[in-house]
Amino acid sequence: MKMPFRRVIVVSALFALLLAPAMGKGQAKGPATTSGVDSYYTVKPMFHPYPGIMKQFSVPRFGPVGISIELTEPAFGMKVGTVEKGSPAEATGKLKKGQIIERINGQVLKDVDPRLLLGKIITEAEATDGVVKLLVKNTPAAPAEEVVVKIPVLGAYSQTWPLNCPKSDKIVRGMAEWLAKTGNHAGPGTDLGLLFLLSTGEEKDLAVARGWVKELIATKNNDKLLETYPWFVGYSGIGLAEYYLRTGDAAILPVLEKLAVAAQNKMYNGGWSGRGRAAFTYVGGGHLNAAGVHVVTFLLLAKECGVKVDERTLQESLRQMYRFAGRGNTAYGDHFPEGGFVDNGKVGGLAFTMAAATTLTPEGEQSVYAKARDISAVKGFYSTSWMLHGHTGGGIGEIWRSASMGLMFDKKPTKYREFMDGRMWFYDLSRRYDGSFGILGGGRYDNPDWGTGLALSYTIPRKTLQITGAPPSKFARSYQLPKRPWGTAADDVFYSLVPAPDKNGKVSDVDSEKLPTDASMPVGNRLLNDPKVTDETLLQYARHPDQGIREMAADAIAKHGRDHLILELLHDKDPRARHSGTQVLYGTFKRAPVSPERLTDPIAQRLWQLVADPNESWWVTMNALRALSLGRPAQIAPHLSRVLGWLGHEEWWLSRSALMVVAKIPLDETNAKIILPAVGAYLTRMEHHNGIGPMREVMAQIKQSSPAIQQAALQMLGKAYLEFPATVQAPGAPEFFLGSIASHMVQLPDGYDKLFAVSRKRFPNQSLPHAW
Repeated sequence: MKMPFRRVIVVSALFALLLAPAMGKGQAKGPATTSGVDSYYTVKPMFHPYPGIMKQFSVPRFGPVGISIELTEPAFGMKVGTVEKGSPAEATGKLKKGQIIERINGQVLKDVDPRLLLGKIITEAEATDGVVKLLVKNTPAAPAEEVVVKIPVLGAYSQTWPLNCPKSDKIVRGMAEWLAKTGNHAGPGTDLGLLFLLSTGEEKDLAVARGWVKELIATKNNDKLLETYPWFVGYSGIGLAEYYLRTGDAAILPVLEKLAVAAQNKMYNGGWSGRGRAAFTYVGGGHLNAAGVHVVTFLLLAKECGVKVDERTLQESLRQMYRFAGRGNTAYGDHFPEGGFVDNGKVGGLAFTMAAATTLTPEGEQSVYAKARDISAVKGFYSTSWMLHGHTGGGIGEIWRSASMGLMFDKKPTKYREFMDGRMWFYDLSRRYDGSFGILGGGRYDNPDWGTGLALSYTIPRKTLQITGAPPSKFARSYQLPKRPWGTAADDVFYSLVPAPDKNGKVSDVDSEKLPTDASMPVGNRLLNDPKVTDETLLQYARHPDQGIREMAADAIAKHGRDHLILELLHDKDPRARHSGTQVLYGTFKRAPVSPERLTDPIAQRLWQLVADPNESWWVTMNALRALSLGRPAQIAPHLSRVLGWLGHEEWWLSRSALMVVAKIPLDETNAKIILPAVGAYLTRMEHHNGIGPMREVMAQIKQSSPAIQQAALQMLGKAYLEFPATVQAPGAPEFFLGSIASHMVQLPDGYDKLFAVSRKRFPNQSLPHAW
């Protein structure tokens, strides 16, 4: 039975919600608003950041008109910013930087996000006469002059745009023609021009693509490709592989093989840095998944092309990325999944990685990869509230958020329509007068090179690429991927697009969700900023399909002190609800764990039951262990053997979580004989930077123990130092881990002497190779 997904809207003025702080861990809290904003907005903005939460705000592109617009105080006046060379605005000869704009097509900025109003002006002008009239004056006291800018008439968007839409077709044609006349866009680089031309599905564009690839083969089919950056392998390689699968042009296969070898040579711990082999200490492990996720997509497509792809490289990287699907945001690097809704495009990119896996494996749409694709793609609906947030400015995030939502055109039509119609202003303002795209507000990404990726928003639903749903290529080769590369059967539930049923079997209706009420920002406001939010509402969102939404529900339960809901969630039949229960305790992303006294004995007992269940989801088990690390020694010690079993697990997310629990156990003469060898074995095999974090707490327990235990610990550390493998691939990793073990040794009595002895055995020709 289904019931409407409850929209518990706080009916205090919409305006109060409008300026509420950003909610959810990992989201930036907005700075103070500019003057006059309090009286400006009567309609709550849907997209953060929005004009008024920073001292200055500009609209960097007024679409194909060819100017930027500076917003002035009181909120909001307008001034002409830059005037683009060659644009319709420049052609008037009357517009210049600094002019005051009183009205545009008779409109002033009022009540609504200025970007939406300006985008609507472009949309309406292109649907009618192409006339954009600006009433401008050079100084406040000068008379106003009307300046008429003419932009091409494209017609109106259809109700099904970008499909069956003449305006969208013209936009696609304009982008394709711009690419055709501006050089070779086949790579290697971060240019997505080749992928875009293939995505149009039109023969005239395929002819251009053939020319680009022929030129690439003639100039780049050499060993220099073996040194190509991972960024370039992913971004260019996807298009080149799709080109082969479209054409069967075997001449491109040697290039694909060299790119695959380049990926093989630079991978470690299942991932890549952006520009080769970054220092292992870079962001805790050296990975940059914003680049690496696309490398995996390429490798899967290359395998489909019949290219020889190193098996270890393929399997390790596939597993590495697959783990993130449905469990939050793809991490920046070699970390746990991240929370919140800011991901720099990594979740959208992951949707295409899973799409490539779906096309490669024989199970196709029946595989776990298809489900992982869809849960990653639909994330864009919820995360779009945080438009243009991100580590490097957010523009790259809009490429993959928009593109991945295109995969939902048929599967989630209401969400897709809400997403596209709600962001129509963004696409129309991002378009440039010459047919190309920028990324409005995207900072360093707001240029045609990166903007080509945003244009994919108009072509993904055409299903012309293998990764977007095209019929299987006659040139494709199938390959059996693991049926489940990570986790247990219970982990598969995290890919479901259907909410977990409540205790009465009712399932909330998420298919009718709307952007203004059901994207992450309004949901977070309801859950986190209303202390009177009902238990029913909190539980509904704790059972939501999206990990980020469930995370906010867990945050709200913790914030509002609704601890009586924890056990209900932990006993739920659905792993997603059980995971929400664990998240209330340990926290989500950047929220600190709850105070230890909130881990009651009944809750701890239930957590141990989850940890003991071999069929439990790994994702649930992992956070159950983290929650148990809040426990008292008396709650933990009886379960020591169980914890040590997880400490030896192959998945470092789980073994690290177990080490957090081990670190809370005071050492005595009995348990030290069991714990210390297990910790030593852990240190010997751990190759992930973030895996050793809990050793600080372990060392605190050791330093508080007896002299005999400290000497046993010193022996354990010395043995781990000698046995740590020298074959670890990550650049700088052996030095890092050995240095870490050494730093622990010197904290103990006789530690320097012991370290000197073992270091001479390992490095007989060096003096002590560590410095602090």
